[in-house]
Amino acid sequence: MILHQTKLLRTAAEEPTALDIERILQQRNYSRASEPNYKLRNLEAGEAGEQVVYNYLEDNGRKDWVGIRNMWLNYGGPFEGDLILFTNHKNYLFEVKNYNSTFTYEKGISKFNDRKNSGNPVHQTRRNTINLQNMCHEFSRKVTVQGVLVLVGIDNYVEINSEIKDVDVVKRNELKHYIQKIVEKDNAYRGRVINKKSLIEHFERYEIEPYHGPEMISKEQMNSLRKGIYCLHCKKFHPQINRKNVTCSCGFIEEREMAILRTICEYGVLTFNKPLKTGKLWEFFDRQVSQKSIRKVLQKYFQAVANGRYSHFVNIQLPFYKLYDKLKVDSSVQVRLTHQEYEDFSRYIR
Repeated sequence: MILHQTKLLRTAAEEPTALDIERILQQRNYSRASEPNYKLRNLEAGEAGEQVVYNYLEDNGRKDWVGIRNMWLNYGGPFEGDLILFTNHKNYLFEVKNYNSTFTYEKGISKFNDRKNSGNPVHQTRRNTINLQNMCHEFSRKVTVQGVLVLVGIDNYVEINSEIKDVDVVKRNELKHYIQKIVEKDNAYRGRVINKKSLIEHFERYEIEPYHGPEMISKEQMNSLRKGIYCLHCKKFHPQINRKNVTCSCGFIEEREMAILRTICEYGVLTFNKPLKTGKLWEFFDRQVSQKSIRKVLQKYFQAVANGRYSHFVNIQLPFYKLYDKLKVDSSVQVRLTHQEYEDFSRYIR
């Protein structure tokens, strides 16, 4: 499957997500152990669920399919398509929900653990599919859209007690089979192939900027956060820092330059609309390393802007794991670059 990014999606990818910010706030929040962060939990579940569906399509779909993730459109009101799939015979709108509760649907009512919820994923999928279908009919009356509600949670028990004719409801253990059926339909199709490029261009006429962009944290929030370098393995703050390495009591050793770089990136995410200044960063580091050391790393990886006493460095605004390749990091520590990026440090090259 080909992943397509529109111009607006590429622009949005240059900013941190709400999830990027919440992950850092969670790690640096003094009270994080005693106060569950429901916002972070929901954001993590949403991203993980969408990634599962994308991976299934990558592994089981056709190579000539095109997918667009998290596209915001305005047609009869703003809505987001978690994943829009363009095949040769039909389009599919995947709405993904990653619940770990008991989900029931009966007579138009959705319940979670026997409690009625204000959000109805069946109705949401139906509404978004109708909007997308109307957009397609402007392009060609022959182009159709199938709405798919994917309930991807591993521990999600699903009970559908009323017939749903216009939306396919697919559980995680049914997802591979469902995608294989789409492949079979595509292989057997003998009609005119949908012009995916032209249809995507038509959709882009209705595309809008993401409705839920990142929000700046307040000065009070910034002041309340834990400062300094923490261990990537056990997440403890204030490891021992020497000229070359950062050493934690858990036994993990990280190169000093990498520890400084990733901490600069965290600060850049939290202050994503501001430039990077050595003095402010020094405070965020809790003065554990010198301004000279911070400036040295900034000069190596970030673009300097000379403006007298207002000189600064361009803030790339993204967490370290998203910038590892872009910054051409030369590290002897081989890391697994996911959002849990630093859990496996068993491989070292010296």
